[in-house]
Amino acid sequence: FNTLMAVIGGLCHSAISRLKETSSFLSQDVTKTLNEMTDLLSSCSNYSNYRRVFSECTGFKIPILGVHLKDLVSLNEALPDYIEDKKINLNKLQQLYSRISELIQIQASTPPFEANKDLVHLLTLSLDLYYTEDEIYELSYAKEPRTHRTVSVPPCKPPVVVDWASGITP
Repeated sequence: FNTLMAVIGGLCHSAISRLKETSSFLSQDVTKTLNEMTDLLSSCSNYSNYRRVFSECTGFKIPILGVHLKDLVSLNEALPDYIEDKKINLNKLQQLYSRISELIQIQASTPPFEANKDLVHLLTLSLDLYYTEDEIYELSYAKEPRTHRTVSVPPCKPPVVVDWASGITP
């Protein structure tokens, strides 16, 4: 799920999503799948689609950690530490424990496959490539220069990356 969020976020970047002529070469199946994956990761209703599918998955899975960290922060902020007569709020502690235990269980599971060394090497090298926003837009405009015609294309609903960790400061 985490990698899918990164891929969909990248494809929905405005410098990519503006490439209407290029995207017109995608098959209907690919476009349909992209829309389904975008809907899956939509921040609507507090990521309800993602949460539903994630809870239905069994075995190895990589969560969108930001969504789960946001839950922990929200829970910690929403419930008081103490209740009447200065008693510790055990309900809050139980809920925090439950959420953290789920994440620890996920972390303990091992993938049912071996890492592809060539792919890991390629991805490691790609981390050294860095483009500024201006450079990304230059590449986008080089591929498809601006036109003054308006094309009616349904907008890509990007996942709201900022929502992953709102309220969390480094």
